[in-house]
Amino acid sequence: DRRNLMGFADQVAIAVYNGQLLHRTDQELARQVDELKQLGDVSLVVSSTLDLDKVLSQVIVQVQAVFSAQDATIWKVLSQEKALIVLQSTIPNADYRGQRLDMDSVTGRAVTSRLVQHEPDVQTAPHARPHPVVVQRGLHGLLSMPLIARDVVLGAINLYTTAVAPFDSAIEGHLQAFAAQAALAIDNAQRYQDLQEAKRQLQAVRERDYYDLIHAVAHRLGNAVGDIPHHLKQIRQRVADSTPMVESVKNIEYRVQTLIGLLEPLN
Repeated sequence: DRRNLMGFADQVAIAVYNGQLLHRTDQELARQVDELKQLGDVSLVVSSTLDLDKVLSQVIVQVQAVFSAQDATIWKVLSQEKALIVLQSTIPNADYRGQRLDMDSVTGRAVTSRLVQHEPDVQTAPHARPHPVVVQRGLHGLLSMPLIARDVVLGAINLYTTAVAPFDSAIEGHLQAFAAQAALAIDNAQRYQDLQEAKRQLQAVRERDYYDLIHAVAHRLGNAVGDIPHHLKQIRQRVADSTPMVESVKNIEYRVQTLIGLLEPLN
């Protein structure tokens, strides 16, 4: 009986363990489904417009909400100057937004290596040089994820927390998926903005060339028409005895003077 009881107890323990394992599996599955839904919602939001400012604002709002970050900043690479500038941030300070980061910074290393960079505490790390505003806001943890679109590094997204601790590996994976979507949306918006600017410049060139052409034609036409009144005066003197001819010449003179008046503003 004792052996039967022990065997029954083992079976109960196994059943309880399997039940707990199934519960944890269901919880993990539900969490992953929820995270995938969040990422899907984020993708729809950030790709819903080609206005660059709106895309940047939406990316910042979404990344802060999804990853529960205290603050977030989007950085842009200036390749020729080998520096990074702030494109958008939840930190409103003008001095912070106007700063430039060197490529040997934590964010710079994320960009050059194309790999995520963790810093449990930017305020005490020997190689980190946090902006005074970061210190004032009590930010410690930093995760910097490169923004890569079409195999080109555009910049990075930085997440800041007040906790002195490394980021969870699951957050890193989800941020990488988010960053891929955000980078593509930012790149598309930037390309659209560049295209619109190129079209505007082309239109300005066309309009300038058009007005230059009109000016040149009006100038030549004005020179040619300007001699007509003199010739008409001579004709009028020759036909002075013929009233109908004089009236016709006067009518022509009036029309010529009107044409000259129209051409003068174009010269």
